[in-house]
Amino acid sequence: MEIDEFYVNAGDKGIKKENSRKRGLKRKGRGTYKSERPPIITLYNRTDKRVLTSVETNLSKTKIWKMISEVNSDDLIVNTDEYTIYENLESHPKVFKHLTVNHASKEYSNGISHVNNCECFHSIIKPHLRKHRGISRRNLHLYVSFYTFIYNYKSNWFSKLLSLILCNDT
Repeated sequence: MEIDEFYVNAGDKGIKKENSRKRGLKRKGRGTYKSERPPIITLYNRTDKRVLTSVETNLSKTKIWKMISEVNSDDLIVNTDEYTIYENLESHPKVFKHLTVNHASKEYSNGISHVNNCECFHSIIKPHLRKHRGISRRNLHLYVSFYTFIYNYKSNWFSKLLSLILCNDT
């Protein structure tokens, strides 16, 4: 299993901040929900090639532990980068082994340890979100969840969606 995070420039369209930066400059570093760069955590299961995503207001170790607890399998080999929220994952009851890569020293793969599948998913979902031009932070989780559904079910996502809608009595 791979775990990685990315940040999306979201916010209410048309609202200009007082100290907005000039065009072409981007804010560096990690984002938060308040700074209009909500973090999105991605869990990629290497065995069934499915993705689990979660839009968060802020990142913490407890949220990562909670997401790992929701995974159905035990004895997980978890691959992450060296971000501090991933420290001590090997003490989680479901984690058998925790492998890391150090992006700061330009290490992107170390044998079987990599988060390249998560990075690939991020490179696909970012243009999908960008084409909607200004998604509100309050609705971002809906866009991300829908795209994750499409990604997980690939070519038969529409028939799966119809069966979920038609079988639902509410």
